[in-house]
Amino acid sequence: MFKGNNNVVFIGRGCRMSKATFWISGDGNSITIGDKTTTGNNCQFATLEGTSITIGSDCMFSHDIYVRTSDSHSIVDKTGKRINKSKNIIIGDHVWIGLQSLILKGSAIPNNSVVAARSTVTRSFEDPGIILSGAPARKMKEGINNQLNVGNNNIYMAQKVYSLKNDNVINDMCTEEKPKNIILDK
Repeated sequence: MFKGNNNVVFIGRGCRMSKATFWISGDGNSITIGDKTTTGNNCQFATLEGTSITIGSDCMFSHDIYVRTSDSHSIVDKTGKRINKSKNIIIGDHVWIGLQSLILKGSAIPNNSVVAARSTVTRSFEDPGIILSGAPARKMKEGINNQLNVGNNNIYMAQKVYSLKNDNVINDMCTEEKPKNIILDK
């Protein structure tokens, strides 16, 4: 779903995304996915209210993962002040996210880290090379070296930058024989 203006999705070279969904609502949102990042089936990336999702290179997402910068609705206190504002998400390089995990607004996952299956990340972590687990996720181990090797003969080399204002491709540098198009549903 794409609603709004001046929204951008950037997918780096060599990414393989299987049945990924991009949900963008509002103006000035962005999703940036670094080179050689892969997803399993049914991963959803949702940005709302002028926020961003930034994912580093060589990341590996299992299946049924939700990455969301917003709760998709407002919650207000007794005075009418909103208490659940949308926040950016940052995922570093070489991050492995286990199946059915939730990465929620304001989360930051550092380089060379692992998020265990069915974990819910709700805050920012700073130290690289950690294992996060639980709901809410907490640091279970540190000092790991998660240098993923996502190399695969089936990975295609593509780099596309989309402007979602007019659904135009700004930059298309496909290097495969039969480029795959990402369908932008409105």
